[in-house]
Amino acid sequence: MVFYAELLIFGYNRNITTRGCYRMNKFSFWHKVAFIANCCWLIAWAMKYNAFLPEGHIRSTVLVVGLVMACVLNALANAWTLILFLGGRLQSAAAPRWLLVLNFLFLLPQFYLFFI
Repeated sequence: MVFYAELLIFGYNRNITTRGCYRMNKFSFWHKVAFIANCCWLIAWAMKYNAFLPEGHIRSTVLVVGLVMACVLNALANAWTLILFLGGRLQSAAAPRWLLVLNFLFLLPQFYLFFI
């Protein structure tokens, strides 16, 4: 995360205010949250074969986020992307294309494992 003082020191954009520095597009935010949940999903499936995280809060958080929330968040983020794509407004959404593609690629095995 880039702080406001760094922006002023290095002179990137002097018109950025403190309030505007921390604004993020909701579409991009939810895709990033879904990507983090997808990473937890990968770790949770890897822990099925080798429990490399120690017992505790981190392990339980990774398991809950990965196995419970990842499929839901990813499905909602991809549904939102589909709605914007069908409406022709996907170009105005400020999310990186690689993030959209990776979230969709994560959705395929999640649906396969969830429904089959």
